[in-house]
Parts: sequence; structure tokens; C-alpha cells
Amino acid sequence: VKHSVYTSNKPDENQESFERKKWAPKIEELYKNPNVRAYLNGIMHGETDPKNAAEGKNPTSSAKGYFQFLKGINKAIKDKYGYEGQNKDIAESAKAAIALMIDNGAADFIAKGDFEAADKRLKTVWTSLPGGKESNVKSDSIPQIRKEFLENKGEIKSVPGAKTYIPYEDPTNAKSTKNP
Repeated sequence: VKHSVYTSNKPDENQESFERKKWAPKIEELYKNPNVRAYLNGIMHGETDPKNAAEGKNPTSSAKGYFQFLKGINKAIKDKYGYEGQNKDIAESAKAAIALMIDNGAADFIAKGDFEAADKRLKTVWTSLPGGKESNVKSDSIPQIRKEFLENKGEIKSVPGAKTYIPYEDPTNAKSTKNP
């Protein structure tokens, strides 16, 4: 019996589901980590327009959404991990961002709070991060956002225009604060 291989541009839903199940425990664990949430909020501060974060589209590229995923990177992360970065659901998009952090060898540094080591690995992915090519006043405040997020359990007060997109989750009792 001969078998033929059929290929399509359409993603294989079974493969996507398998990949998501395979990676979900690690990504869910990281998503609950306060250091990861602080880092995610910092990225969103540097990359998005707070007035339209979910829809935010970069006019000069295919970057879109909370974490400004490029179309090709979005597809690659969705194919490999099962999460979509250009999704309007903030949790789905954040989990895709975590998958991208894993892919770039930065997730464990972030989980431990070593943001400088993570920034070095991710500054070409999210160019508004400290040391990235889009460093500016907004990106210069990212370390302060991370610090305040952790110290004040999700509240960011001293950085103009900063907002908490993903709430703080207390690791001792797993209760979240509400989004402001």
C-alpha cells in the first residue's frame, strides 16, 4: 500500500492542539509568575498604544496586538507552541509572548527576576526593551514599571501613561488583583 503525503498551507488542528497540550503546563506556570507578569507589562508599555492595545497595528510592518507580533513570528509560535500572539485575548497573546521568551532562552531568566539577562536575549525581538534599537523615554521607564509592579502588587503609579495590562497574581495564595 502506497501512502501519499498531502501538504497544505492550512495548519493541522490536531498538531496545533498537541503542541499546545505539550507546552501548556510550562507556559501556564510561567504566566502565573509575578516576575513574568512584570516583564509582560513592561513589554506592553514599550510596544503598544494603551488606547488601542489589542488592535494596535504597526503602520510600517505586520506587527500587531498587545505584544506587536510580526505575522511570520506569530505563525511560527502558533505552529510550535499552539498560542497566537496577534489574538485579541490578552491572556492568549501573553502566553504566546511567553512561548517566544522560551524560544529565545529568556523565560527562565525572567522567572528568576534576572531582567537584564532577559533583555539582552529579547532586545531584538521587542526593540523597545532596554538596549533595543528603539530605546526612548517610554522604553527607559520599563525597568521602573517592572519594579513598581512587583513592589506594589500590580500598581504602577510613578510612570506617566503606564498601565497594568496583566494583573499581579500573589504566588502565595494565587489570588489576582483587578485590572485598574
